[in-house]
Amino acid sequence: MSIFKTVLLLSVVAVTAYAQGLECTADAAVVPTARSEGEAEPVGDVFLVCSGGTPAASTAINITLTLNTNITGLALGADSAKSEALLLIDDPSPDAVNLSNGFSYNGEVLGTPYVAAGAPGSGNVYLADQTSATSVTWYGVPFVAPGPSASRTLRLTDIRANATMLASTGGLTPVMASLTSVIPIGNPSQILVALGYPGLAFAATLPQPGTANLTFTENFAGAFRERVLPGTGPFTAVRQDIPGELYNTESQLTPCFTYGDCTTPPAAGIGLATNGTMLLARMTNLGTAAASVSVPNQVVSAVGQLTAYLIVDGKPVEAAGSTSLAVTGASLNVLYEVTGSDAFSIDNFTIPAVLFNSSGASIAYPASAMFNGYLAPIDSTPTASATAPRPRFAP
Repeated sequence: MSIFKTVLLLSVVAVTAYAQGLECTADAAVVPTARSEGEAEPVGDVFLVCSGGTPAASTAINITLTLNTNITGLALGADSAKSEALLLIDDPSPDAVNLSNGFSYNGEVLGTPYVAAGAPGSGNVYLADQTSATSVTWYGVPFVAPGPSASRTLRLTDIRANATMLASTGGLTPVMASLTSVIPIGNPSQILVALGYPGLAFAATLPQPGTANLTFTENFAGAFRERVLPGTGPFTAVRQDIPGELYNTESQLTPCFTYGDCTTPPAAGIGLATNGTMLLARMTNLGTAAASVSVPNQVVSAVGQLTAYLIVDGKPVEAAGSTSLAVTGASLNVLYEVTGSDAFSIDNFTIPAVLFNSSGASIAYPASAMFNGYLAPIDSTPTASATAPRPRFAP
């Protein structure tokens, strides 16, 4: 018998031994609205609250979370088998001494599977494996029964879902989770973790013959989001490392595994989005005389809560003023990234786009001109990926 099978068998036996009186309840703390155009939408944390049982040495347990759609977060490791999805034991805080499983840990500590609680190499944060397109599994997590007068919390976080795969009837579309584990879970299935709904409404008007107003409007409050909480500027970042905190950004929990140094910005990786919400306008059939379009480098939302920056060649234009973008083949894509967010009001951006000919004179948009707006970046990756952007959207 392999070592893995032996450990797993002993885990089952040990859990059975103290399962009497152990009760665990699963729930989602917050049910966010996921954009139905989104292929990597953050869903709500699932947490298990366990009480009872007989406190003893820790037992290695496995927990599998399955969604009714693809799980599409960041894939880690050389073989991309690891997922950025995290399991946190007793909600450890960064840069603080935490009691997790009844043992003292300095901050958020990434643990090695199958190492006993409190032993060198154990931790209070564990990475999942991507075990199918729709499921992730945390293997070898140390678990200590809390006893009759205490409780133990397991939080499952940093999970993204492909909302485009869910059938929609025009209303809210549920993203559901189910759990499988050897520990007794009273309600392991049909846990609501998100509700899908279209995030964007787009309109184009011509207030003047040579100016097109391109308006991007949220279909629900908080559909437009910054990448991560801002630091000293719109494109610097601060860490989002408090379990259960509602950040309302494209990023999720960005844990700090460097005790005493959690003021440093997060690096690319676990929980961190690749960009804020992007707004893409596609302008086509602009006519043979069209040479360029001038757009503002920054736009401010209708209520002044949100800002978006023009993105050119993959970089934000942070200078004041406007930029002239070349028209190619009578077509042009205009891209902005949201750098401020308001989760409590429905807002919109209007981008005035002025058309010019090769002589630099403003000209009227032809009657054939077409304008379409999308949430971006647009990407066709429907599963977890090591390289695809997060968030990403279907056209």
